[in-house]
Amino acid sequence: MRIGFVLSFPQLTGGHLAVLEIGTRLVRRGHHVTVVWPRRSILSRRNRLLRAVPGAPGALYTANEGGIDWFDFPGDTLEVDELRSEELPELDAVVATAWQTAEWVDRLGPRQGRHIYYIQHHETWSGTAARVEATWRRPFVRIVSSEWLQPLVGDADVVPYGVDLDLFRPGPRTMNDLARVGLLYHREPWKGVADALAAIGPLDVQLVSFGVFPPGDDLPPGTEYHRQPPRAELAELYRSLDVFVAASWTETGPMTVPEAMASGVCVVATDVGNVSLWTNRGEGAVVVPPHEPDVLSRALADVLADEPRRARIAARGHELIQAFTWERAAERFEEIVEGAL
Repeated sequence: MRIGFVLSFPQLTGGHLAVLEIGTRLVRRGHHVTVVWPRRSILSRRNRLLRAVPGAPGALYTANEGGIDWFDFPGDTLEVDELRSEELPELDAVVATAWQTAEWVDRLGPRQGRHIYYIQHHETWSGTAARVEATWRRPFVRIVSSEWLQPLVGDADVVPYGVDLDLFRPGPRTMNDLARVGLLYHREPWKGVADALAAIGPLDVQLVSFGVFPPGDDLPPGTEYHRQPPRAELAELYRSLDVFVAASWTETGPMTVPEAMASGVCVVATDVGNVSLWTNRGEGAVVVPPHEPDVLSRALADVLADEPRRARIAARGHELIQAFTWERAAERFEEIVEGAL
């Protein structure tokens, strides 16, 4: 098949990572995959936040410079002036990957084949609920990345996120003077960073954080911060941790959870998106309700104080996550698209 994935912009996000991971496996399965984006970004609240950060390169999110050089993608990439049919290659299927791209894909003609919509969140941080949900009702074949999304979207197949088990794997453990607690840093409130920092604050630990944003004043002094680490470096970072914390309020993933589980790290996470599925309802992680930093703090303190329990949770998490690979996600994605043609 000739498959095109349409991105709003080519920079790193969890959703774009999922597209490239699945696209890579589709290439390996013999398909011709092209990832397309417009020369100028389709604006979103995330872009406005990034441009407001002092010292952030403003051109990064007004013109799409740099492409997807942050990921070794074996397929084709294409930057176009506009997302118009005449600027895109002939395809058997074209995949919208966010609500903004769904509006554009809906206008494409028969040269781009069957219209597929890979829905990865209820994206109300970058558009009104009415506008986002209107794209769900357009004549797409719908695929959602989480069981949480399916009842919201309606008629859709579920393809949960996977993890690269070749990259994210356990390694030798080192003894640290202070327990190393990991956290994805983000500026969107729904990512729950404020809750995680409130939970970690009373604890005597070494906070280790990473993200695409410059570190803000909300990170406590002494935080070890890695800005947009390469994937191999991120894998090493996970392996250095004693616990990884994810405190999102709402989320399809978060993708950091299976990466940490695959790395043999004990995870403490809020019960959002695929977390319950990945962990078999809390067998392979400590799962707590969102919006409750006090509960999160107690759960984190408990596992930090109990090394044997921490090791058991990490081992069970590593065992369970073996069932969720990008290869399986790509195979299911392939079945759905082929069945729609």
